[in-house]
Amino acid sequence: MTKPIGEISKQRQARLDYQRQWVAANRERHRETCRKWRIANPDKAQGAQQKYRDANREKMRERSIEQRAINPEPFRERCRRYNAANKEKIADRKREKNEANPTISRNNRLRQRYGLTLQDWDALFLNQGNRCAICDAEEPGTKGWHTDHNHDTGGVRGILCHTCNIGLGAFKDNHEALIAAADYLLSHS
Repeated sequence: MTKPIGEISKQRQARLDYQRQWVAANRERHRETCRKWRIANPDKAQGAQQKYRDANREKMRERSIEQRAINPEPFRERCRRYNAANKEKIADRKREKNEANPTISRNNRLRQRYGLTLQDWDALFLNQGNRCAICDAEEPGTKGWHTDHNHDTGGVRGILCHTCNIGLGAFKDNHEALIAAADYLLSHS
């Protein structure tokens, strides 16, 4: 003779309620028992953990975000330790990613450094006639085209060839020194 479904669920619920109460009253003992079981059954424990993670990915992600917001320092410390221990692995992964997606990498670099998208950079370069903004060179030189920017404000001024970029850098963006250098060259030519 089988029991009605409602009675089975009441019995099951009563058993679950008892287990919850027991665990709450014996928390340390329960943790120790679980720890011993995980050590004795690593394959089952790992399988159970993976099954839980697969079933509760969104819940775990939300919980992780909450914990980081409440106390970000342990997360940062864990990241610092990982980064210090895996420098070569991280560099290799970054290099592979950049090689696989050069356009995306360049776009991200332009956005981080100058606040430009690749389309903005291309439009600026096209407005210059696809040549250096200073010397009108059509070839960039050995190191490619350089995005010239004001080091105080961060604003982009133009696109330069390698030689002109090095020249401006040598004068540390000091226009008075550049004018003096131009006067010097004119007086000795």
